[in-house]
Amino acid sequence: MDETYKQILLNIHDKDSQQIARCSLLWLAFSERLLYLKELAEAAVIDTQFSYPEQLPDPRYILELLGSLVTISLKDVPNDDDQDDSIEAS
Repeated sequence: MDETYKQILLNIHDKDSQQIARCSLLWLAFSERLLYLKELAEAAVIDTQFSYPEQLPDPRYILELLGSLVTISLKDVPNDDDQDDSIEAS
Protein backbone atom coordinates (compact mmCIF):
# COMPACT_ATOMS: atom_id res chain seq x y z
CA MET A 1 0.00 0.00 0.00
CA ASP A 2 2.84 2.41 0.80
CA GLU A 3 4.21 1.85 -2.70
CA THR A 4 0.84 2.82 -4.23
CA TYR A 5 0.78 6.11 -2.34
CA LYS A 6 4.40 6.76 -3.26
CA GLN A 7 3.78 6.14 -6.97
CA ILE A 8 0.74 8.42 -7.08
CA LEU A 9 2.66 11.20 -5.34
CA LEU A 10 5.64 10.73 -7.67
CA ASN A 11 3.33 11.07 -10.68
CA ILE A 12 2.46 14.60 -9.53
CA HIS A 13 5.19 16.68 -11.15
CA ASP A 14 4.48 20.10 -9.64
CA LYS A 15 6.15 20.46 -6.21
CA ASP A 16 3.34 22.62 -4.77
CA SER A 17 0.76 20.05 -5.85
CA GLN A 18 2.84 17.27 -4.30
CA GLN A 19 2.79 19.17 -1.01
CA ILE A 20 -0.97 19.64 -1.20
CA ALA A 21 -1.48 15.94 -1.90
CA ARG A 22 0.85 14.83 0.90
CA CYS A 23 -0.66 17.25 3.41
CA SER A 24 -4.18 16.22 2.42
CA LEU A 25 -3.38 12.54 2.97
CA LEU A 26 -1.92 13.32 6.39
CA TRP A 27 -5.03 15.26 7.38
CA LEU A 28 -7.25 12.41 6.21
CA ALA A 29 -5.17 9.79 7.99
CA PHE A 30 -5.13 11.52 11.36
CA SER A 31 -8.45 13.35 11.44
CA GLU A 32 -10.79 12.31 14.24
CA ARG A 33 -13.80 12.69 11.94
CA LEU A 34 -14.63 12.81 8.26
CA LEU A 35 -13.61 16.09 6.73
CA TYR A 36 -15.59 18.13 4.27
CA LEU A 37 -13.80 18.70 1.00
CA LYS A 38 -13.77 22.44 1.62
CA GLU A 39 -12.23 21.91 5.09
CA LEU A 40 -9.54 19.65 3.69
CA ALA A 41 -8.64 22.16 0.98
CA GLU A 42 -8.27 24.94 3.55
CA ALA A 43 -6.21 22.75 5.90
CA ALA A 44 -3.88 21.66 3.11
CA VAL A 45 -3.17 25.26 2.14
CA ILE A 46 -2.67 26.45 5.72
CA ASP A 47 -0.34 23.57 6.57
CA THR A 48 2.08 24.07 3.70
CA GLN A 49 4.62 26.74 2.85
CA PHE A 50 4.13 27.48 -0.81
CA SER A 51 2.81 30.00 -3.29
CA TYR A 52 -0.88 29.08 -3.47
CA PRO A 53 -3.39 31.68 -2.31
CA GLU A 54 -4.95 31.36 1.13
CA GLN A 55 -7.57 29.01 -0.27
CA LEU A 56 -7.49 26.75 -3.31
CA PRO A 57 -9.57 28.23 -6.13
CA ASP A 58 -11.44 24.94 -6.45
CA PRO A 59 -11.28 22.42 -3.58
CA ARG A 60 -12.06 19.65 -6.08
CA TYR A 61 -8.44 20.03 -7.21
CA ILE A 62 -7.57 17.73 -4.29
CA LEU A 63 -9.76 15.04 -5.87
CA GLU A 64 -7.83 15.40 -9.12
CA LEU A 65 -4.54 15.01 -7.27
CA LEU A 66 -5.50 12.07 -5.07
CA GLY A 67 -7.80 10.21 -7.44
CA SER A 68 -8.46 6.68 -6.23
CA LEU A 69 -6.76 7.27 -2.88
CA VAL A 70 -9.83 9.03 -1.52
CA THR A 71 -13.54 8.33 -1.29
CA ILE A 72 -16.29 10.93 -1.38
CA SER A 73 -19.39 10.54 0.82
CA LEU A 74 -22.23 12.49 -0.72
CA LYS A 75 -24.49 14.55 1.51
CA ASP A 76 -28.04 13.36 2.07
CA VAL A 77 -29.45 16.69 0.94
CA PRO A 78 -28.79 17.20 -2.77
CA ASN A 79 -27.41 20.55 -3.87
CA ASP A 80 -25.04 21.98 -6.43
CA ASP A 81 -22.23 22.54 -3.95
CA ASP A 82 -20.29 19.27 -3.82
CA GLN A 83 -17.63 21.01 -1.72
CA ASP A 84 -19.73 20.12 1.32
CA ASP A 85 -19.35 16.38 0.64
CA SER A 86 -17.23 14.41 3.10
CA ILE A 87 -13.92 12.94 2.00
CA GLU A 88 -11.84 10.11 3.45
CA ALA A 89 -8.81 8.05 2.53
CA SER A 90 -9.69 4.83 0.71
